[in-house]
Amino acid sequence: MIYIVILSITVLFFVFTLIISPLLKRYLGIRLCAICAASSTTWLTLLVFKTTHFLDVDETLLGVLFGGSVVGIMYALRDKYKELKLRDFWIIRVLWVPWGFYLAYAVAKSDSFMIKIGLLVTFLISLLILRMFKLHKKNKSGGSTKKKKEDAVETDREKQDAIKKLERSLEDCC
Repeated sequence: MIYIVILSITVLFFVFTLIISPLLKRYLGIRLCAICAASSTTWLTLLVFKTTHFLDVDETLLGVLFGGSVVGIMYALRDKYKELKLRDFWIIRVLWVPWGFYLAYAVAKSDSFMIKIGLLVTFLISLLILRMFKLHKKNKSGGSTKKKKEDAVETDREKQDAIKKLERSLEDCC
């Protein structure tokens, strides 16, 4: 089965790169990562085959493919954070990756209780991500009230420096 997956991802990569991605970009303005789309399409198809009992799908293989998507989504989020110059991405990284793996494991094992928990937590993490984007957008358009009261009278400089140093080290972990 691994050879079918390798072939599927390779062929789909070229289909997305040469046909689908350019069309989406041209007509809808949507940029699509061809390798991400090829991998996701492959594991989604395998998941449908497994769920419908059309094909006996190796759960280990599904887990590997899911894991790749979890990490790929995390890197896509990181790029969006950098583009918007947002801070505190380490929070998302710490939440997204372990819970994404949890959900991937639950789906691969077909454990409906675990899937429900994983979907709930993933939904809550997604809300947190959207909230962070929304707060950033709001703060950017908010303007300044007497330079935000002189930057809230600079709170304890040493604490701020220590926090910034910790945040920088957490941001650069991957």
